[in-house]
Amino acid sequence: MNSNSADRSGRSIRHRIVDELVTKAYHAVDAGDLASARVALERAAPLARGLGPQPAARVHLAQAAVVQATGDWGAASAIVGQVLAGAKSRHLPSSVSFQLNVRVRLGGLLLLQGHLSTAEKVLTEALSAYELLPFTAPDDIARTCIELASLNRITGRHQEAGVFLDRAHAVLRAARGAYVPALAPVWRERSHLASELGDPEKAESAARRALDIRLRALGMGHLTVAAERTVLAAALMRLGRLEDAEEQLHRALTTFRRVLGPAHAEVAATLRTLGRIALRQGRDRSAERFLDEALAVTQNAQGGAHPDVADLLEQLAVIQHKRGEAEAAAALTARAHRIRSWRTARKQRVPAS
Repeated sequence: MNSNSADRSGRSIRHRIVDELVTKAYHAVDAGDLASARVALERAAPLARGLGPQPAARVHLAQAAVVQATGDWGAASAIVGQVLAGAKSRHLPSSVSFQLNVRVRLGGLLLLQGHLSTAEKVLTEALSAYELLPFTAPDDIARTCIELASLNRITGRHQEAGVFLDRAHAVLRAARGAYVPALAPVWRERSHLASELGDPEKAESAARRALDIRLRALGMGHLTVAAERTVLAAALMRLGRLEDAEEQLHRALTTFRRVLGPAHAEVAATLRTLGRIALRQGRDRSAERFLDEALAVTQNAQGGAHPDVADLLEQLAVIQHKRGEAEAAAALTARAHRIRSWRTARKQRVPAS
């Protein structure tokens, strides 16, 4: 084998290793194992740098997924934006398709941050560009339509949201069948839309479809399955089926604690919902236990001035007031008021020029 052939063979092996490590990182992110994802990407990064801009860009996008999983959507957006700028300037191979995938990632992150008009512009332009390509993968069209459906639902354009979901559903089902994992986000978004339209039965049915697809693909203990259980629980609560909702939440809580750890924001959110259910059932002692734990986790994960801390303090104050502990209830209410006042003052503060 001459030196050129050996060099090509070595590059091919490094490309394969980078692809495997990036795929491993994404699987780890999906499973909530961010430490393993970081290790895989630390191994991939130096290999990718010697292979050209596109492998390096793939590593950066996976790094953005890790950052997004920590809840730092702004930092993740910055990474994705840098990858997009680099793709445009370097004219990477398959650059049109690659750039559109990155644009959809950026649009989704902008949506999470509440930058709705910018997100809509990015996503709409991406969808229009996809439609001009001679071939576009069904998953790419569907993912873009799902993001646009979510955006339209959030902005109150429910009919438009339904149209995008119908399109995503039709594209995926025609290409891959009824139980492809990519259909789960369609059903989850249908559940959210039905809830906002006041149709809890339809919301519950859609949430069950999403959960069923995830269970078939991922198994009982997967983090994504736990997240789908919380969506189903919300629909069951709207139907007044509190015991069924509580069962789903306890299963989700077990997974969140095992995968994410006991001090994660998802644990706090689930405990808070369990507290709300217990309050509606008149089980004040159980509600107080759930809410106390949610308060401790929220303060640890989000800080003592987070708005969820104020909400939890007020809910605990209601329980103490019902028990006749007026002084303790007043102290909790006053603390919640101080948090809200501080946050309002902070928003209104104008930086010095």
